[in-house]
Amino acid sequence: MPRPDEDPKLQAEAGIAWLLAAALHKLKELFGNRLSADDLLAAAKRAIAGISPEESGPSWEQALFCTIESAQRVQRLRKAVRIVGTIAELTAPQVLRVDVDGKPMEVEAVCVRIADASGQSMWSLDVLGKDLVDRLHRCWCAGAATEFLAVPIALPIAVGGKKPSFALDESRMNFFLHLRDLRTCASAFDLLAANTTERARAEEILRSLRRRGVTPIAFLYETVVRLIGAVGLVSFPLLVTLLRFAAFQALSCGHIDHASGRLHAIVPGPPGVGKGLLQLAAKLLNLLYVQVSPTKVSAAGLVGASHNTAAGWVSSAGAMARASGGVLLLQDAHGWGPAIVRQLAPVLQEVMEDGLVRDSVAGGVVREAGSSLLIDLNRFQHLGSDPHTGGAEAALLGVRPVLSRADLLCDIPPDAERAWAVGRAMCDAVGTGRERLEGSVEVRELRLLVALLRDRHPHVDITGVREDLGNAFDRVYEANRTFIRATPESGDVPVRLAITFARFISAIARSHDRSHAEPADVDEAAEYVNLKLNFLKMTAPAPTVRAPRATGRANPADWVGRHAGSAADRR
Repeated sequence: MPRPDEDPKLQAEAGIAWLLAAALHKLKELFGNRLSADDLLAAAKRAIAGISPEESGPSWEQALFCTIESAQRVQRLRKAVRIVGTIAELTAPQVLRVDVDGKPMEVEAVCVRIADASGQSMWSLDVLGKDLVDRLHRCWCAGAATEFLAVPIALPIAVGGKKPSFALDESRMNFFLHLRDLRTCASAFDLLAANTTERARAEEILRSLRRRGVTPIAFLYETVVRLIGAVGLVSFPLLVTLLRFAAFQALSCGHIDHASGRLHAIVPGPPGVGKGLLQLAAKLLNLLYVQVSPTKVSAAGLVGASHNTAAGWVSSAGAMARASGGVLLLQDAHGWGPAIVRQLAPVLQEVMEDGLVRDSVAGGVVREAGSSLLIDLNRFQHLGSDPHTGGAEAALLGVRPVLSRADLLCDIPPDAERAWAVGRAMCDAVGTGRERLEGSVEVRELRLLVALLRDRHPHVDITGVREDLGNAFDRVYEANRTFIRATPESGDVPVRLAITFARFISAIARSHDRSHAEPADVDEAAEYVNLKLNFLKMTAPAPTVRAPRATGRANPADWVGRHAGSAADRR
């Protein structure tokens, strides 16, 4: 289907779509739920009476078909819908002539393409006021997550007497939207598009936990373990640590000085050791998530793709911008070759450090990418490879700047006995007929609680634990002094560790419903910092011993002796 900004007939249809939507809104105000097809036809005729078929393009039958279908959908929805997404494309404004209360007017019409977290695109064909157009442009430039208030108005209007080949369906988004308002998502609740009832429910859950003496982190961890069906955790404490990290990652937000406050993790390990459970826990706990196929990952897909239009070069938001406020899941990164890693490494570094992405094609568009990264991979590029059989290590693990910026680096070791014990425990717990977790009430309540904690404690005061933080940092240095001195290329590690400490301390304090840090938060953060340093030591390149270079002039006697011996041997 041609884009609205390239097809004059679709441009005319944009005006009709808006007029019909305005008529529907007026009828809803007048008649409420008593909206009928006859009322709709009369309103449609009045709305487009001033537009001739030659001028508008579509015929009466085509326009009214979409109008009737739209009215039925509006009746089912009964109210405007709230959509959280990013502005993927904003076309050049066009002037449309409309007739309002018998008076001809000229209004600006713009086409907006909205992309939600799942990547689903929705076109909006609207006539907008100057204030709304300006706010759209500012949100598009910022690239931040935006909450749209819109009414689904119609499927693409059929041209040439053909009706759409597919029917309207509540679960599909094959419709245009009539935008009524928008605002930048300023809170975690906005990212969830939570209504008043849901916000009150989150407060009730938190009050109930207080009365029972249960901390939010304990509730989040226990609920996630039950939902994902994790077993064998008693004999696998490392997986417990990782699942708790999933909750801390979902609760991380804001900024640490000039750096992003989101937590990022790279978790290598062989198949079947729990990496999939960690990804599943991240999906359940984060407000939103975007999962990228390992076979189709690219810099353009993560940052944004640019294409040329009649209005000039425009840039569409990539996966990192769509996941802002949530988590970006990158699986099986061991499949990235050296060429892909060279393209992605600067992008990953920028997101981990600044929480921004820059599209170098479309005029250097800068988008907010306040998303956490969760990258899992096998330690070696080929399954079953290990250092003893000569398997090549995954290319990503050789990029030290990316590793130093990650907050959690944890290599899950293989253990055959543990795997058999977990399998035996699953025999006692596995079941059939479970409902899909995504969209369930329990998962929604988990996310509501996470949103409440993030909104209640946007900033955590760590002033009271500065001495404890300094002591913990000194202990880390003393335990790793030999490694730090032997690897001068890791000179940025101390600065990165300070930021990692602050990110973990802030998230852990939020998980206990506090806006201030306590010494216990520092101790738990140190556990994750030690995991990171242990991994860096394990993957550090072995120091190379170079032969000393000769200085000064060569000794003539040595030179003569060597060549004289060679001549004697030849004789």
